[in-house]
Amino acid sequence: MAATELTFVAAECLKKVSQYRNHIDVGVIKSSPWDILEVSLAVSLLLEADCPPELFLDEANTLVSVLSDWLDHDSISERLAPRTIRDLEVAATITTTLNLLGKPTLADGLIASFDLDRFNASNGEDDGLSTNCELLMSLIRVENGIDRYRTKIEQVATSVCSIWWAKSHKEVINRRNTSSLYSILLLSKALTTYALAQSSNLDKEGILDDKISLMLTEALVTILRTQNEDGSWGEENSFEETCYAVLVIKYLTAFPFAYNFKSEIQCALDRSFDLISQRRSEWHSLAELWIGKPVYSSPILAQAYCISALKQPVWPKPPNMRRFGRFSLSSSSEKLSKLAHALPLLQNVETWQVKSCLLQGDQFARMVKASIPRIFPRENMRKETYLDLVPFTWATSRQFETLRLRNQELLDMMVLAVTIYQVDEFMEATVIQLDNHDMRKLDDAFDDLCSKEEITPSNGHVGNGNASSSGEETSEKSLAAITNILRQYIHFILHHPSVRYARASLQRQLRSDIKRFLRSHIRQVKDNRLLRAHKMRAVEAVHGSVFSWIRNTSSDHTGGPFAMTYYLCLIEGRGDSAQLISTEGLYVAQMVSQHLAALCRTYNDWGSRVRDKAEFNVNSLNFEEIRSDSDSLDDISGNGAFLNQSGTTSAAGHAEPERRLLFIAEFERRCMLNSLRELKEIVSPEVYVAVKLFCDVTDVYGQVYVVKDMTPRLKVTEQK
Repeated sequence: MAATELTFVAAECLKKVSQYRNHIDVGVIKSSPWDILEVSLAVSLLLEADCPPELFLDEANTLVSVLSDWLDHDSISERLAPRTIRDLEVAATITTTLNLLGKPTLADGLIASFDLDRFNASNGEDDGLSTNCELLMSLIRVENGIDRYRTKIEQVATSVCSIWWAKSHKEVINRRNTSSLYSILLLSKALTTYALAQSSNLDKEGILDDKISLMLTEALVTILRTQNEDGSWGEENSFEETCYAVLVIKYLTAFPFAYNFKSEIQCALDRSFDLISQRRSEWHSLAELWIGKPVYSSPILAQAYCISALKQPVWPKPPNMRRFGRFSLSSSSEKLSKLAHALPLLQNVETWQVKSCLLQGDQFARMVKASIPRIFPRENMRKETYLDLVPFTWATSRQFETLRLRNQELLDMMVLAVTIYQVDEFMEATVIQLDNHDMRKLDDAFDDLCSKEEITPSNGHVGNGNASSSGEETSEKSLAAITNILRQYIHFILHHPSVRYARASLQRQLRSDIKRFLRSHIRQVKDNRLLRAHKMRAVEAVHGSVFSWIRNTSSDHTGGPFAMTYYLCLIEGRGDSAQLISTEGLYVAQMVSQHLAALCRTYNDWGSRVRDKAEFNVNSLNFEEIRSDSDSLDDISGNGAFLNQSGTTSAAGHAEPERRLLFIAEFERRCMLNSLRELKEIVSPEVYVAVKLFCDVTDVYGQVYVVKDMTPRLKVTEQK
């Protein structure tokens, strides 16, 4: 225990509050509230680490007296007009400190003084993270606060989650400290305090539980991945920032998900403790991290964080925390684990980091399932293996980007990917039942369904009542029901808030891409019928060549071009001028998506070739240009392509058609990478990283299908 440093901090705190009291003249504070905030932060930090409160109590009870006077409701009203965000932060911190010192202090005055129902803790330059975090902890620290202020606590906890959820962690600004590690610390401490308070509520899971588990898992993984070689954290190897990181780890060991990384956590802590202990003489080497006029260092807070980092308990094992995460991977993620290690993206990645991808995929999967629109019927459909695969691929690809996609955009894209799978299932199981006449009518209807003035979806009876026979009436009802389901889907896509915020040209492109996507499914159904009737020549006559097939119907069928346009709408829909994409940037980004869709299609055709043959699905391998007269699809074996660490494929040991197909795949990969290089030169880093992430995700999908076909056989076959 650093007794000398603790005594120093306690003495400095008492000295500061004594000076502060001397600066009060007739009830008017002439010194900055920062002095009080600095003392309150240091004292509360040390008390939470089980330091004795007697260290901060002199005979005159100066600390408690000054803090209580500052917090007095009437005094606040007199002194602070208008009241600022910083004043709210100070009041919340003082409330926490007084309760930790053993002086029961309610938050009623704080709530009344700042009118929290209307008070906005953020502004254009600040996300309000530090204020909301301090307010949340202060309400919970009040005796029986979780019951007394339950509604207000949920409101503030939601604000904390929303601030972090809407942005990547490096974008979140806290008004106190320049270090991104400090923002992670604020979030981790506040949400740990909230989770521990909520763990006693066994009635039901809260609506924030999944978000909290995911955000804090991300925080923990970020901390573990960014430790420096010498055991420190931060770009300047700062002792103070190292202590922030240590505290994050210690707080988060209260959660079940931390047990998935127990050995990595212990190793990180051991390295940091060795550093702190061996270089204790450098504790006084202060970094200028604290925001004021100008940015400056704080000896009191620097040493308080060092002491707290050493004393804060680790692995506290609180009860009833299962609602905030799992102690191990789900059974579905365990099954994905072997596949994950075979992917090029993860072949040189440490096992614990692969596990973190699987764990975050688990956490996202719960939210994806809750967010999927209930549009498509699920009777007699395939087992939804994609509900695990989709979150895993996005969580995995995102983890290795330096600039992080915002969680909400990530979730939106996962939901879109799931609905693309569902459209495919719906077409293969339901639309395929239509006869050729109704199929043409549905194809024609897409012009109206995707128009700007589309009709609001209906859940009621659809039809004109003019059918001349029971057979025609049944057919018309079936077509009307299918049309209405697809209308609901189109409405769901086009009315996403970010889509409606995007520029008009992007919205037009999205309507066009949805139309092409849906029509490609109709074309695929017709092609499959011809193949089933042994009329592959007719399919080739329609498309002209395998090039036309891959670059048009087949690529559109993947949903890739449509998904990219939707994704670009999400990026622009942030409302951030830095995310606006030039005309040139949009053109190149969509060219990237064309090459990517072709790459994904050929990978998918490789991986699903056995199933496609059994189900009479047209595959690139069916085209004469790919197979010569001497080639036979009867010789096709199961998956066996080898993926090397660059993500390219080798078809050694496979037939000539398969080698041709993989040549096309690798050609499209090279074109995609060249287009990406062009894109990097003409768009912002944020937009480039977002598009690259989309490419990585789609590429991972393709690599997954090369290793293993993830689509189960259809339960429903064509009846016509």
